[in-house]
Amino acid sequence: MNQNLDNEILWYEDNPWINAKHFLMRWPFVNTQRHAYAYKIARENVRGALKNYLKKNEIQLQKALIAPCGVDGDQDVLKGLSRVFYGIDISQKAIELCTPKIKKKVGDIIKSGYESGFFDAVASLLFFHHLPEEQFASYLREFYRILNNEGLLFILEPSRLYPLSRLMSLGRMVFGNISGLVPDEAPIYPSKLSSALVNAGFEVELLQSVSFSHVRIPLPIQKVINSLPKAVLRTPAIREMGWMVLWICKKP
Repeated sequence: MNQNLDNEILWYEDNPWINAKHFLMRWPFVNTQRHAYAYKIARENVRGALKNYLKKNEIQLQKALIAPCGVDGDQDVLKGLSRVFYGIDISQKAIELCTPKIKKKVGDIIKSGYESGFFDAVASLLFFHHLPEEQFASYLREFYRILNNEGLLFILEPSRLYPLSRLMSLGRMVFGNISGLVPDEAPIYPSKLSSALVNAGFEVELLQSVSFSHVRIPLPIQKVINSLPKAVLRTPAIREMGWMVLWICKKP
């Protein structure tokens, strides 16, 4: 099974899967402030982890690819971490809306067209959970090809081991896809992506959760969860059970 690229494009053009009138898409089940806070904390933790890694290893990125780049190029996470950013996305609309500070193009990531060894880093945030597991290897091979030696790969994905992920999957089975997800979209098992990374030739330099909170959790409880020490995010026994998991990998 391959990724349905038409569905990915349609999501940008006119998302037909969201049902804003459903009772589970209204207060108290959904709250924009709660949603924004959950993502803000998770993405701040991603940025912090990337900055710490680059500083610790005295790395200054020159050319980094954002794949896919979406409408904002993940600049809330990546801004300033590379001298030049490139972006690729299957959606023409996303490319048109994306910040002009990125050298961007419309294209299929798996056939990126970039030269071998061209990039110091590739950032692929919240992408692999749109793919069937059997396609992980193909995309990782392309990332490996376009990275130079010692090049870095940054991946962020929702974990299927997160307790609420299982509850959300059950809710989707009962009520249907009401929250606007692309039909094939689903959290992944971190161990399967880690295995695919190693098989593709990457070394996993860092693996950690970036949040144990979630957009559906009431704001006061989110704040309590997020007050836990940052070391908890890196604890081996539970780091794959977070809402989202971050990988920093290297091409040796």
